[in-house]
Amino acid sequence: MQKALTQMNIQLTNVISDVVGETGQKIQRAIVAGERNGQVLAAMKNVCIRATADEIAKSLQGNWRAEHLFALKQALDMFDFLGTQLVESDHKIEGQLQSLQVHDGEPAKGKKRGRTRNAPKFDLRTQLFRMCGVDLTRIDGIDSPPRSR
Repeated sequence: MQKALTQMNIQLTNVISDVVGETGQKIQRAIVAGERNGQVLAAMKNVCIRATADEIAKSLQGNWRAEHLFALKQALDMFDFLGTQLVESDHKIEGQLQSLQVHDGEPAKGKKRGRTRNAPKFDLRTQLFRMCGVDLTRIDGIDSPPRSR
């Protein structure tokens, strides 16, 4: 998006810091939709933007060549697609976390080890087993130094 704006000689990032923020998105989508009036575009700014409407309008004076507008539209479409993918991934991760089962029982007895200064003050092995169904402390590097070869 920034590259397309730069090619159109639009210096939007000089007056707003984030082209993927609310104001930047509104302005870019309006440009792709055909709006060219700097004052109309500047009126879309969020109240949090410190720049004045005149400063924004001045930064939006550029060349509106079709190939640059096409590149901006493509960048916005990709931004929307990636946002959709992120939402879908978040839902999938949330579903997987909710489906974690609580396992009953106790892990197999492990070797007796002396307590180290940084060891937890509770039975970590049993808690991890109930959460995951696997004794995670039996993995090299977790709760024990790695085995030498």
